[in-house]
Amino acid sequence: MKPQSHDLFDESTMSFGDHLEALRIHLWKALIGLAICVVLALFIGHKIVAVVRAPIDSALKEYNLDKLPQEETEEQQKSIEELITSLNAQQNPTAETKALQKILEDYQHRLNNLEDTMAEPVTLAVQEAFTTIYLKVSFVAGLVMASPWVIYQIWLFVAAGLYPHERKYVYIYLPISIFLFLGGALFCFYAVFPFVLNFLLGFNKLLGV
Repeated sequence: MKPQSHDLFDESTMSFGDHLEALRIHLWKALIGLAICVVLALFIGHKIVAVVRAPIDSALKEYNLDKLPQEETEEQQKSIEELITSLNAQQNPTAETKALQKILEDYQHRLNNLEDTMAEPVTLAVQEAFTTIYLKVSFVAGLVMASPWVIYQIWLFVAAGLYPHERKYVYIYLPISIFLFLGGALFCFYAVFPFVLNFLLGFNKLLGV
């Protein structure tokens, strides 16, 4: 009696070339899905960038607030409010008075929005906003969106060579792994990322930059 072979592909009707062809098909499907998701991400790239930069804006705002002379800023705002009130109380303001009032109101508006303007990131080159930020963020977002489809195509290829009891373990642990991955990503974005930003900006404060 011929001993039973433990080779997974002994009873398979597919040759080595057939397996390579199946791999090629699944890889092409994965790449097509990735391309579609990247194109979709390009259309909503500005919204994705807004989400990604939220913790950066928050850290920059907190960092810049510590550098602002709060007492001087509050005194300036109070003085401007008093000047505007006195100008409004005039019965027949002249053209010069109206012009001065407009300048003071514009300056007051800039003071009130000083915290937000100081927290805005800047680009150091003309193409940086598009190539370094928009395209990279859109590509990474497209890769994340396409990852379930890409993993599914890889799984279809690998599952053909597994025993039923081996597939059972994948069905059990794969959902748990996905849940832990998503939980870790959210924890990193909302907890670790802000902490790291504040830590790194602290060196700027330490060096007086």
